[in-house]
Amino acid sequence: MHSYLSRLNTIFFFALMCLAACGGIAALSCFIPFVNPPEEMKSLIYEVTSVNVDSLFHHHGSLRRGVRRTKFERAELTFSLDIDLRDEFHWNTKQLFVWLSADYKGKKNAITHRSSLWDMLVTAKSQALFEFEMKIPEYKLIGPDLDLRDNVVNFTLNWDIHPWIGLIQRESSSHPYQLTMPVRYDY
Repeated sequence: MHSYLSRLNTIFFFALMCLAACGGIAALSCFIPFVNPPEEMKSLIYEVTSVNVDSLFHHHGSLRRGVRRTKFERAELTFSLDIDLRDEFHWNTKQLFVWLSADYKGKKNAITHRSSLWDMLVTAKSQALFEFEMKIPEYKLIGPDLDLRDNVVNFTLNWDIHPWIGLIQRESSSHPYQLTMPVRYDY
C-alpha cells in the first residue's frame, strides 16, 4: 500500500496536469475561426487621419540627466486618430496596448529611428472605440542625430493583443501616414 504522502503527491500532480491541459486547450482556441475570425472578416478601423507639425526646434543640451550636452531636434506636433478595435476582443482577450509610433530613416547612416508618441491601455471592449482630433502627444518626437529636418516620417498605429492564456500578438496598421518634416527650424 502507498503512503499518504505518495497519494497526495499523485493527486496534486494529476490536478496540475489537468490544469495545464485545460490551459493549453484555451490557448489553442484562439486559432478557431469562430472564436477569433480572420482579419478580413473583422471590421477594424485604425488610421492616422492627420498629423500637423506646429514647430521644429534645434537644441543644444542634454537629452536626460547625467548625459553630456549634444545637439538634437525636437518636433512639436498634433495628430488625429480614428480607432475601432472592438473586434479584437473575444473571451480570451485580457487587454490591448495601443500606441502611435513615428519612424524615419537616418540620412547619414540609414538607421531606422522609431519613437513612441502616444499609448493607451484598453481593458474593455467598450473602451476600444475612440477618436482623437488634434491631440498633443504624450511623448516628444526627438531626433538625436539631427536627421529629422526635411525627412519623411511614417506615423504607424500599433497594438498588442494580450490574452488571458497564450502568446501576445502584435498588429500594426498596414498603411502608415507619411509626412515630410519642415525644412527650416523655428528658433
